[in-house]
Amino acid sequence: MHSRVSTGRFWVVFAFLMALFMLAGCAGGNKQSEIVPADEGILRVGVSTDYPPLIYKENDEIVGAEADLARAFAEYLGRKPVFVEIAWENQIDALKADQTDIIMSGMSVTEERLYQIAFSKAYFRTG
Repeated sequence: MHSRVSTGRFWVVFAFLMALFMLAGCAGGNKQSEIVPADEGILRVGVSTDYPPLIYKENDEIVGAEADLARAFAEYLGRKPVFVEIAWENQIDALKADQTDIIMSGMSVTEERLYQIAFSKAYFRTG
């Protein structure tokens, strides 16, 4: 059982790490649902909605663990989350082209990706 203090601490650490990721990441992309201009009031979240339970569509709504984390992070920043659907292979390009502010699609850290973008400290591990 987790106390409210440790849960609160998790969100503070998560928000800090995500802010570092956002500041360090540079990217852009191609195939996306719409181009959303940068704005201080929004957080443009690049998603590929084909990776349940992390990020997927249910009744035309983007849901999953990454969607929940993106909404919480945007709230922490005082911004409105705007999900920008981008084909998986174009996520990094979209970030580098400043079409998104952050990628929240279960992207794992690889050596090749580290040469292109910065990652937060891993907050989820698989396999």
